[in-house]
Amino acid sequence: MTPGRAAAQIRLGKFDNWIGPERVVMNTVRLYNELRGTGGPDYDVEGTRRATEEYNAILAGRTG
Repeated sequence: MTPGRAAAQIRLGKFDNWIGPERVVMNTVRLYNELRGTGGPDYDVEGTRRATEEYNAILAGRTG
């Protein structure tokens, strides 16, 4: 499962309407990198961009 798909499946319950839910994507990418052993102090810009695009496409499919 990709980070974008995983982030789209995370349910925040009563916090689903929080401002800034895209942080779930950033944190999921970070977690995946840590689990792969590739995590470091740098922000994974490209990985987060890809995951965010996938996350948004999945959510758009749910509501569209």
